[in-house]
Amino acid sequence: MTKKISTVALLDRSLFARATVDSICKLSPQDQSRNPVMFVVYVGSILTTVLYIQTLTGTGEAPSGFILAITL
Repeated sequence: MTKKISTVALLDRSLFARATVDSICKLSPQDQSRNPVMFVVYVGSILTTVLYIQTLTGTGEAPSGFILAITL
């Protein structure tokens, strides 16, 4: 006898909307500071984004493509 597993559509609109809201809420520094590794990644991503914006203004120390690749 086999059990039938009910599947949830991965692209269900309500599931996608809830996941989007939850992911944005988890970007708060309070949530990030609970896990030291994720907090370091969070701060690093902010710093590399600022460096990328700096290169777009022409005052960066490295090519903008390089910093964009690191940021992504």
